[in-house]
Amino acid sequence: MEFEIKQEEKESQGEFYVEQKEEKTGSLRYLLFGSGRMIIQHTEVSRDLQGSGASHQLLDAAVDYARERSLKIVPLCPFAKAVMTRHREQYEDVLA
Repeated sequence: MEFEIKQEEKESQGEFYVEQKEEKTGSLRYLLFGSGRMIIQHTEVSRDLQGSGASHQLLDAAVDYARERSLKIVPLCPFAKAVMTRHREQYEDVLA
């Protein structure tokens, strides 16, 4: 299933999210540091979205964002860390 991923960013923090019926049902939160790093803090989806691929799409949006801005990602979020470690070759260009 394909979801529309939206983004909000204020100063040095932001969020990619999925919205359904005007309610956030999935999100990936991050922090930006002046050193060119993006720290992925937390990824969460509602029970309705679990197993739908929404978490992976949120991570893909964050990775695309990092690549466009030449940022290195520090995945503190257990989900992001597991995916990025398991598929290291796919993410090695953005992993810090």
